[in-house]
Amino acid sequence: MKDMGMWLNFRQFGVAYDILRKIAERGHELPDYQANPRIADIEEIYTELKEGYNRV
Repeated sequence: MKDMGMWLNFRQFGVAYDILRKIAERGHELPDYQANPRIADIEEIYTELKEGYNRV
């Protein structure tokens, strides 16, 4: 993704860190999410969002 110039993070788009939990909860509610081969729980999603928030 870095080589393609698509290495992005929420901070670049002005997303507040404290809203990540809500993003995780809402993402888990999407109807097509249940079609994924592996369903992550909200805590797993939240952890991934936090880890990627400031990635460089």
